[in-house]
Amino acid sequence: ESRQYYERAIELKPKHLIYHLRLAQSYLADSLFDQAIQQYSLSSELFPEVPKLKIWLAETYQLNCQVEKAEQVYLDLIESNSSYQESYINLMALYSRSDAHTKLHEIAEKARTVIKSPKIRDTIFRLDGNAYLEQKNYLKAIEIFEQISDEAAAASYVGAVYDQMKDYKKALAQYEKSYRLNPANYGPIYSLAELYRKLEKPKKSEQPFNEVVDTINNKIA
Repeated sequence: ESRQYYERAIELKPKHLIYHLRLAQSYLADSLFDQAIQQYSLSSELFPEVPKLKIWLAETYQLNCQVEKAEQVYLDLIESNSSYQESYINLMALYSRSDAHTKLHEIAEKARTVIKSPKIRDTIFRLDGNAYLEQKNYLKAIEIFEQISDEAAAASYVGAVYDQMKDYKKALAQYEKSYRLNPANYGPIYSLAELYRKLEKPKKSEQPFNEVVDTINNKIA
């Protein structure tokens, strides 16, 4: 009934964006992807000033396993609106899931020239660095991860690269640096414990967790 309501509302007010969105969302809720795609396509044509519609269209293509069409929507959006940040991130994530590393690196390089937000840039560096890591291009991965503005996060990612390289001494130093810079993030603690386990130092592997427990107990007290 709600879908019929929105269809009728669109007939009466075809330039009312919210009705188009509600109709597309109702199709998505029932996994009617073809109809949702058609509705988002129509909406993006009617409201070209709303780039988010293109993002939703591309995401629906992905849900419908139409990856190439999703890719093209993102590329068109980047071409027409080069400063729209979400299109870069979503396209890089798409390339990451499909192991299209070369394309991912190209988009990452382009994104870095136009995006100024430190938070978004950090996401770009993370996706780009992970792609190099998957390719076992360790030196390039380290170079990219070191550009992350959050020093604690950068150290953690660099530590993971050294860990994969089996350069455990450098990995240990990076994990310790990460935890020292941001003690509230327990991720490096797990990495340290796992690293000690690899080095067959069981007592050492317990130490990072004991420090966390002591810290929590001190806060409670």
